[in-house]
Amino acid sequence: MADDLPDNSSLPSRQPDEGKNASQSKSHPTNQSDFDKALAELTNAIAARKVEPICTSYLRLRTLAGGMKLEEMFNRIRQAAGDKALEVIVSAFSHRRCFMCDDGVMPCQACQGQGLTDGEPCLSCDGQGVEVCSFCLGTGWSDYNQIPKELRKAVLHRRIRHVEKDLARLVRTVSGKSLDSINKLSKDERKEIIVWLIRLQARLRELAELGKDKDRRADKFGIAAGQIERILKRLRTS
Repeated sequence: MADDLPDNSSLPSRQPDEGKNASQSKSHPTNQSDFDKALAELTNAIAARKVEPICTSYLRLRTLAGGMKLEEMFNRIRQAAGDKALEVIVSAFSHRRCFMCDDGVMPCQACQGQGLTDGEPCLSCDGQGVEVCSFCLGTGWSDYNQIPKELRKAVLHRRIRHVEKDLARLVRTVSGKSLDSINKLSKDERKEIIVWLIRLQARLRELAELGKDKDRRADKFGIAAGQIERILKRLRTS
């Protein structure tokens, strides 16, 4: 989608180059050989559609670009990896995971992930054996502030669309379940839904904050996060 891709209106004209004025900034890589090698690595990662290699190789290329104009760097990426290359890079950063947890949660420290303490449901995790990741706060995403500045707006829009799809799924599935149908769920089924809702709620809260006064789609996310809290309470207490 066109609005996923960085454009001149939302990008600085040059890479950050502290301590140098515009006349001192370079229009070519600091080391052409290293730059070309990094570009080849990025091209291979894009072809393989592997999220982490795409992100790490783009960050390396960005560093090696020195004071090169962003548009020139983008053009070189397109020439090497195709017209859709930037869209793939944005997609990779929008999917990049938190390195500290498993999709927003980690084993509960109080019960060591067992869900039980002294034979009773763990009070810290409501017997689910998981707790919210303290690093990503449950989103399962990498830190938004670690995304290159020139890609953040596009990544934000992409993540908002991801969450909108999850909200549609929520309406089709969990929101329509009666208390009786919830009670019929197995322990594993209930845990799977709870973990998904924890992650969705965290993502809604983050996007509501990041999109505040910037994207009308994010305005409704805070309300949806509150609705999920009520569903979680039903699942934990039923």
